[in-house]
Amino acid sequence: MTLFKQLEKNVSKGNARLFIALLLITSGIWMIIQLSKTYTTEASIKLRVKNIPIDKVLNKELMEVEHKVTASGFKLLWLNLKSNTLDVEMKAFKKINDIYKLENEKIRSILSEKYLVDGKHISFKEDEIVMNYSKREVKYVGIKPDINYTFATGYNSVDSIQVTPDSVKISGEKQKVDKIDHLETESLQLENIKDTLDQKVNLKIPGNKINVGKDKVKLFLPVQKFTEDEKVVPVEMINIPDSLEVNFFPKNVSINYLIPISKYNKIQVDQFKVQCDFSEKFTKQGIMIPELVERPGNIKNLSIKPYKIEYLIKK
Repeated sequence: MTLFKQLEKNVSKGNARLFIALLLITSGIWMIIQLSKTYTTEASIKLRVKNIPIDKVLNKELMEVEHKVTASGFKLLWLNLKSNTLDVEMKAFKKINDIYKLENEKIRSILSEKYLVDGKHISFKEDEIVMNYSKREVKYVGIKPDINYTFATGYNSVDSIQVTPDSVKISGEKQKVDKIDHLETESLQLENIKDTLDQKVNLKIPGNKINVGKDKVKLFLPVQKFTEDEKVVPVEMINIPDSLEVNFFPKNVSINYLIPISKYNKIQVDQFKVQCDFSEKFTKQGIMIPELVERPGNIKNLSIKPYKIEYLIKK
């Protein structure tokens, strides 16, 4: 390559770099000039009402406010990066008869603080925000646990599931609250339980228009090791007319049940009472059904054998 050609190549590269640099500088200056100018732009922001009185239900808790903002391009560019939702305390509204009003001056003050611009540069399409409200209905409803469970072999419980608290306070529009007679817990599936159940579970909240005093309840179910036992109990006949002499058999029945191991030695035969009511006999079949009328309180899965008692009337 000749000296002339090498020089021509270096000059061309330098011109290209210089052109790009000048283009970037010129574009930057133009951008700064444009952003320094004042613009008026339409904007929209959502106001979310907070700390609503317990006895009031608003027709809407999230309101959209359309407005115009006049500011420099730099500021408007920065504003576009900010959240478009603002929280407004309920106390900022004025109560007039059956409505609440949020006047523009209050909104302007809120937006002026958000945008960091003078309030006179903010204008609105509407003169004020108006909200209707209704009286909040309040009542207590019971809790229904939605739980399915199985015990591990040899384990059981003598109690049903206890819910604490067993009722909660709900509030909302009367027509909605009147339709609710209980709340359910979230579904819970447990298998092969060996230990006492003691845990919190969420409540199913029936829509965002209903306030619930608690969002969780505690479920409690005592679980113990059980064993099988059996007692032979005499059968007592009742309501036999004085004019009749009745013979029946068998005279005893076997009662089979599950009992917590800790209570096994405390169960006695005299804690059970089995009766046959002669007035409820099945005449054609010549049988009566034994009924367990007394029993100890800690047994489960009880069965009686035989399940029928035969009788004969002596003449």
